Amino acid sequence: MNNITSKFLAVFFLVPFLLNSQIAPNADSVRPLLAGQSIASFSLKNANDSIVATDTLFAQKNTILIFYRGGWCPYCNVHLKEMGEIEQKLVDLGYQIVAVSPDAPAKLKNTEAHDSLNYVLLSDSKTALIQKMGIAFFGPEKYKKMFNEVSNGENTEGVLPVPSVFFVDKMGKIAFSYVDPNYKKRLSGKLILAIASNLDMPAYEKIAEKIDSAKTVSNTPQQTTTQPTTQPIVKQIALNIHAGFDEILSKYVSTEGKVNYKGLKKEKAALETYIKTLQSHVPANTAAKTTRLAYWINAYNALTLKLIVDNYPLSKITNLDGGKTWDVKRFTFEGKKMSLNDIENTIIRPMGDARIHFAVNCAAKSCPPLFNKAFTADNLDTYLEERTRKFINSTANKLTANELMVSKIFDWYGKDFGNVSTFIAKYAKIKVNKMAKVGFSEYDWSLNE
Repeated sequence: MNNITSKFLAVFFLVPFLLNSQIAPNADSVRPLLAGQSIASFSLKNANDSIVATDTLFAQKNTILIFYRGGWCPYCNVHLKEMGEIEQKLVDLGYQIVAVSPDAPAKLKNTEAHDSLNYVLLSDSKTALIQKMGIAFFGPEKYKKMFNEVSNGENTEGVLPVPSVFFVDKMGKIAFSYVDPNYKKRLSGKLILAIASNLDMPAYEKIAEKIDSAKTVSNTPQQTTTQPTTQPIVKQIALNIHAGFDEILSKYVSTEGKVNYKGLKKEKAALETYIKTLQSHVPANTAAKTTRLAYWINAYNALTLKLIVDNYPLSKITNLDGGKTWDVKRFTFEGKKMSLNDIENTIIRPMGDARIHFAVNCAAKSCPPLFNKAFTADNLDTYLEERTRKFINSTANKLTANELMVSKIFDWYGKDFGNVSTFIAKYAKIKVNKMAKVGFSEYDWSLNE
């Protein structure tokens, strides 16, 4: 066989191998997805061992998707930390950061703490997504055992991703990519910011499925009729970032609003995951009022629950921070430290709906019961109306036609209710005189468990 023939056969057999294999023999041979191509949907675990669907995650915001080798890699840690330092600027530009590696969830947790990261880390320990991205290759044989260990025994072949950065739109389509086989070279934070500032990303408001217009032709030979071209049909899928919270509430809160804090404490990771999801998806001021109001009510209630479980066992929330726990700025949203009072008094109440006082919960027995369902833009009005009516007619208040002994809430937030008698008359089951005398009962701060 001559030299030319052998070279031809080598190329002939090599090309099918590269096209069909999802794992390249080395970093220089990977065949990554390119701009304009779409990313397959995968379910991966986050640092709290909770399952995250990538298509749902991408649909929330345009995404800067990073693939790194693992928390054991010093070059990766430097890059991840740099991304954390510019995260707020990227959020302001409408992006979220998502970083993926073959590390197991427990290792992701270590990386979060080590590099002080707030953005989402995902575990692709079986390297399925890494392979589909076309950036997978067989790492050095001598490190194969370590790769297997950090993946909790799932990366048995010692597969690594070529460090990469993909700019992904809300439909999961790649707009820009950077893939360098030299693991020591990374796309700098400064350059990522420049790309994010200038890249023309589609402004999808919802996930949309467009169905091509079609022409309908009659089967009658003598009379062929072409129907007018129809307009594209857009199927909108409402995204619910509060699904995780709904699951937590239904599991640990009774229909009467009693909270199983002892049980919730054991599953605190799920609550923390939901809070992190909230922090990554703060609604814009231009979002619908129902979207913003549902978001912040859920945020207030979730943060209150976390405050209790972090300090449980506890007899009263007022035992924390000298009774001023609502004023402590311990929660971060879009880079700003906030307190519970900030959320209630500067965000929720200014939206002008007094019914919110029967939805936000202060973890006390006298507080309107915590609802065991999460609020969404779609159910908000129905549930606010239901919660208001239920509380006003509960034993927390004593109502007669001419005298009302009601919760202290009507005193503290009197400005929101206007004429208290008039407000209560709207919801009371009995007929209430709009000029009825109003008194306020003592408040029981004992824990609502």
